[in-house]
Amino acid sequence: MKKLLSFIPFAIILIGCASNEQSLTSITGTITELTEEEQSTRILVESEEERIIFVGLDEENLQIHDRVTVTYDSEDGINDSDPQQIDSVEDIEVH
Repeated sequence: MKKLLSFIPFAIILIGCASNEQSLTSITGTITELTEEEQSTRILVESEEERIIFVGLDEENLQIHDRVTVTYDSEDGINDSDPQQIDSVEDIEVH
């Protein structure tokens, strides 16, 4: 019984981690606008299908016309503006 009870918190953590990764998505496109603010950077990434603004970035080596893949949480931090604004970036890869 003790073994079963000690397994329950571990199972809850695994379920939480698995469900978090399912909401990750990415966009590959070109940075068309870049604004360096006091504490962070804001970029507009355009692909053939969509345009998304990513805010609150701490990346310093990004430039306009860089081709990037941005991985973000599709269920968190989305503002329904046009273009969408997302503040939950997981990773940025410059190609």
